[in-house]
Amino acid sequence: SFLQMNLHRTLSVAEIAAYFRISERTLFREWRECYGSSPAQYIARQRLLQARLLLENSVLSVDAIAARTGFCSGNYFITRFKKAFGLTPNAYRLSAGKLVR
Repeated sequence: SFLQMNLHRTLSVAEIAAYFRISERTLFREWRECYGSSPAQYIARQRLLQARLLLENSVLSVDAIAARTGFCSGNYFITRFKKAFGLTPNAYRLSAGKLVR
């Protein structure tokens, strides 16, 4: 829940490790064992999943969704979203029946 509540922020590994009261090395090792990825990869995936939900269930602009989910720019968000899901955010929204003009 700590990560979900802070997806909009840039979280450092040190900050995450401090929150869980473990060393950074332990965080990496246990994280990879549990999730099969690094903390950064997990956070990026969670941001994209949150963005996808916002595209499906809100009328927020793509830039507003990018900001709300912690992406540094709308263009970077669009690039990452397309790489992850095969569609741009607007194309995804169209396919979900949520066209915003």
